[in-house]
Amino acid sequence: MEFLKRDIAQEYDRIQTRVREDPGTAGDQAGENWPSLLKNWLPANYPIVTKGRIISCEGKVSPPVDILVI
Repeated sequence: MEFLKRDIAQEYDRIQTRVREDPGTAGDQAGENWPSLLKNWLPANYPIVTKGRIISCEGKVSPPVDILVI
């Protein structure tokens, strides 16, 4: 768990530095990196999906979501 915590902190610092240079690219990189990090940490029976919406039992649809853990 300590290894994962260190990886998350390093990635956060890297992206924060990048945000100052190019906010759009930094956001795209974060959106790509988090799913990879979660896939390495979560058990395989928790699929990670990027770009989706959540639909409630009543049929209400959420705004777009970058990362979903199913």
